Parts: sequence; structure tokens; C-alpha cells
Amino acid sequence: MKELQIAAGLFEVSTPEFRQLKACRKEIQMLKALWDQIILVRSSFEDWNYTLWSDINVENMEMDCKKFVKDIRTLDKEMRAWDAFSGLDSTVKNMVTSLRSVGELQNQAIRDRHWEQLMQATQVLSVGGGSRVKVGGAYRVGEHTILGGLRDRMSDTATRYYVCT
Repeated sequence: MKELQIAAGLFEVSTPEFRQLKACRKEIQMLKALWDQIILVRSSFEDWNYTLWSDINVENMEMDCKKFVKDIRTLDKEMRAWDAFSGLDSTVKNMVTSLRSVGELQNQAIRDRHWEQLMQATQVLSVGGGSRVKVGGAYRVGEHTILGGLRDRMSDTATRYYVCT
């Protein structure tokens, strides 16, 4: 671009405007920022998928998700119409919902039979009780939508049983 401007100056010709190139450059920079954020979120979530239920630190994960939400909000507003942005935003929101359920499912009152109910409903298989279930197993089958009702039913049953014994 600079060479063309210099050449135009030599021949005393008006330099053309490069609006399209500038717009393209800006869009590429926005795309890179968005995809950097997508990769960061996906890699974090992938790491979490291999975490055992018993090893989960819901508070730290929620803090990370809040940071992701904050970072997503700071992205350029033009990106909000893009499908990649919508997908990223919904993925983070679904994880926040899932983490609330996970936090409640870590209740001491929940027994192996409750985990069996959860695994049947979500069609996720595991050897042993809830301590061996991994986050990714339930999340892959859409736990953010399934766990809400199951969590309430299991927590109520487990809490009643736990209080009675």
C-alpha cells in the first residue's frame, strides 16, 4: 500500500482510498480475537471434561466462566451477529448452568443409587459411583438441559433420605 502511495505521489496522481482493505484488515483482526477466545474456552472445557466429579472445584470453574463471559463482552460489538460469537456465548452460558448443577450434585447425601438414576437418564455409563463419573460424560449429552430436573429430583430424594438416617 505504501509503495502505491509513493508512486502516486511521484506522478502527482491522487492516491486511491483503501476502505475495503482497511475494513478487511479490521475484520481479520476481529476474527483472530474471536477465535483466540474460542480456542481458550474450548481448551479449558476440554481439560474440565476429564476431571472426576470428586475432584471438581466448582468455585474455580465458575470464576473462570465469569472471566470468559467478561472477555466475551469486551469483544467488538460487530462480532455479535456472527455465528461463531453466538456459539461461543451459548457454550459458556451452558457451562455456567452445568456448573450450578454439578455443585448441587456434590451433596454428601447423594448415593450410588442416585448416580445410577442420573446415568440412566443421561445414558452415560460409568463403573462405580459418582466419584468416578467425569464431567465430560454428562456435558456431552447435554447435561445443562437434563440435569436441572434430575438434580432437583435426586437432591430432594437424597436429602430426605440423608436427614432420615
